[in-house]
Amino acid sequence: MSQLTKKAIISSFYELLNKKPLSRITVKEITEHCGINRMTFYYHFKDIYDLAEISLEQKIDDIFDGEINYNNWQQNYLSIFLYALTVKNVIKNMIPNLEKRRIEEYLNQISRKIILQIIKEKKKGKICSEDDAKFISEIFQYCFSGMLLRWIENGMKEDPNVYVGRVCKIMQGTIDNAIEQCVKQP
Repeated sequence: MSQLTKKAIISSFYELLNKKPLSRITVKEITEHCGINRMTFYYHFKDIYDLAEISLEQKIDDIFDGEINYNNWQQNYLSIFLYALTVKNVIKNMIPNLEKRRIEEYLNQISRKIILQIIKEKKKGKICSEDDAKFISEIFQYCFSGMLLRWIENGMKEDPNVYVGRVCKIMQGTIDNAIEQCVKQP
């Protein structure tokens, strides 16, 4: 029952975000729209900003239902862009009201999920230290999340298939090369 209530709150929140900016949405409005009381809202979320972050995390987790591997990482990356397009109004109404640092941290978490899995797969059988693997993942996660944030900030105008294709074209093989550069020689 608790998860259903949480999903209902998130659903109401997204419906309201489709109509107006986050800064103009109140807890009272969400609870009335959802048909719950304020205490139920605060049982699930600290405040509206907590709701915004958790709802984004949950939506992105839904995108990554399947396994991430080297063969499908580009599709996973594209899925984030395609999802963003489906909730363009929500993002447009949410992003300006959240701290840019928090948004960047969140996008880095999403990118890290993809990159760490790729690196884990590509370094199998190679002697690459965990510190090097972590450093490589940080470089690429900032690249991927930075490009996603740039696309969002520019109004999501460029076709995501073309945009992601351009990013992936440059990145293809670069991860392999980075791992090879860190491989310890016997």
